[in-house]
Amino acid sequence: SGGVVCGMLFPTFQALACHQRFSQLPGHGTQNVARAAVVCNQCPVCEVVYANKEVARRHVERSVERGFCINKGCLSIRALEVPAQLSCPICHINTFTDISELNGHLRLHIPALRYQGEEIAL
Repeated sequence: SGGVVCGMLFPTFQALACHQRFSQLPGHGTQNVARAAVVCNQCPVCEVVYANKEVARRHVERSVERGFCINKGCLSIRALEVPAQLSCPICHINTFTDISELNGHLRLHIPALRYQGEEIAL
């Protein structure tokens, strides 16, 4: 896997995740990556739709601090605000056809975050 943000290359996803979490370079660190991974008013992990993008970002930040997302399976009554551009804000891949596909990709950038205490299968 490659780290497009800084240009470094890593032999495994785990090595990239470790670099993202502990590096002091701009755009690195678990919270920075998690915050960037929120592209609309929906959490990319639990897929709950929030009032706006900032509320979704705060949810993801709190989830990263806990180590898991507590809202998996919650029903949402909010309207999803799909971004005009379906591209990854972290590695800039833009081949996604819908928000679910993009969210699946974004989850790969947040390895520290799990679904309700269960490991995300990579």
